[in-house]
Amino acid sequence: NWPNYLFWDKYQSDFYNEICMQPYKSIISGPLCKQIKSLDKKTIFRNKTISVFDISPKRDSLRIKTATTNEFFTPSNFLPFFEDILFICQKHHIQIVFKIKRNITNSQIHPSYLKIIKKLKCYDNVLFIDPSTAPEALISVTNCAINMPLSSTAIISDFMNKPVCYYDPTSYISKSDSRARGIEIISSIKELDNWILANI
Repeated sequence: NWPNYLFWDKYQSDFYNEICMQPYKSIISGPLCKQIKSLDKKTIFRNKTISVFDISPKRDSLRIKTATTNEFFTPSNFLPFFEDILFICQKHHIQIVFKIKRNITNSQIHPSYLKIIKKLKCYDNVLFIDPSTAPEALISVTNCAINMPLSSTAIISDFMNKPVCYYDPTSYISKSDSRARGIEIISSIKELDNWILANI
């Protein structure tokens, strides 16, 4: 045990307090990120722009080998996440700026994920930024943020008082899941459409 611990929020602090046997000092610091790169100054953002944060799913063989129990990151769940956001933003002429979680070699990533990312890059209203970019930098210049459940970048948006939601198109995650920290979990394309129009 260390004598002092920094936590993003009270949820993290309370969780650790339940499992830690030794006394320590808890400090709520707010979000702390390893990515600190600034946005490219040449990047052009439109008036209506949404930031999207995902979690890069690993291929099935690697997920099984590492005993990853979360079944959310399978094509039946993550493909609608991208397809629905694209459909809505195409319909309303909204720019989408994707920040994928990290650079991972193609041998690790699910092939269906690589395929949808390649497809998205063909649309003129879709932009991908460097994964090492600080999430705060992107959040600050976009109207709102949509996150794949339950990525920590949603907590950053909430901390910055930016409109934010989790999108779970297959209702895999309970809307009352405490890990969401009170951030709205949206589970239908119609609900997402309404949320986007209300926050863009």
